[in-house]
Amino acid sequence: MLQATTLRAALQELGELIVELMRQELETKGRYPLKRGRSSLLETMRVDVKQPGAVGKGGGFDASALTVFVADYAKYVEEGRRPGARKVPLDVLITWIKRRRVGVNRTAKGRFARRVMSVSQLAYAIQNAIYKRGIRGRPFIQAAFDAGQKQLEA
Repeated sequence: MLQATTLRAALQELGELIVELMRQELETKGRYPLKRGRSSLLETMRVDVKQPGAVGKGGGFDASALTVFVADYAKYVEEGRRPGARKVPLDVLITWIKRRRVGVNRTAKGRFARRVMSVSQLAYAIQNAIYKRGIRGRPFIQAAFDAGQKQLEA
């Protein structure tokens, strides 16, 4: 339940609640839950509230603006990607493969073994798999806003 006394504080609380609900959706639901500290999507979520300002001589005012910021690829996580759409850029996939160490095997002693494919071959294989099959979406933004709406109405 929101406890704020001013409009700005109430919007700030609401924004923080929505961000927390989005994080919970991504951390608990779906086939592959994300982990805090390891996901750039979770780390980039933040909220910003602009101060309301007076407008005109009539004494009316401009309502505060609540803005929730997420990583630019959140759209693709939310909606997914349909099969046959434009191919994912290879440089983005190569960066992701290197950061996540995808395709790197470990030996029985825990040391890193050689890759079966090169990074560019693996990126090309992933690109074609996404192109052919698409990616299933994880609607976390709309679910968080709906849950925030329910808490406002209560």
